Amino acid sequence: MARGGNVICNADDTKHTTPKLSAIDMSYARYKFNKAVQSLKEAGARRREWLASDHVYRLLRLTPGDVPSELQQEFQQFQREMRPILRASEIGIPQWSAIRTLDDDTVSRIIERVRRMHEVIEKQPEQQVVPAQPRVVTSA
Repeated sequence: MARGGNVICNADDTKHTTPKLSAIDMSYARYKFNKAVQSLKEAGARRREWLASDHVYRLLRLTPGDVPSELQQEFQQFQREMRPILRASEIGIPQWSAIRTLDDDTVSRIIERVRRMHEVIEKQPEQQVVPAQPRVVTSA
């Protein structure tokens, strides 16, 4: 199922829009947060290395719409805090170099934010994946 409300044309020229958030999206976000927190536990004292991991990068690829509404502001703050690290890697500076510039308080704050978001997502009820009915839009 596509995320983000894509318009799809059927063979009979009717259009429908895919839903923006579904049970699949929530399961996907839950999976990504579970993997990230598990890898954090495995990292132990190597917290800075964890910030440069693929698991954190994949969390940053989620959209605010992928997380429960009560987490959207906190998730956006997490993205803002991590933006300098992403920008550094985009212009060719190794992520590790950008992470080394973070002070210990910032590293701790980011990690605690991820843990809090994970806890909230884990408390969400498991959703059964039921195909959503598309909205039909007539062509003009």
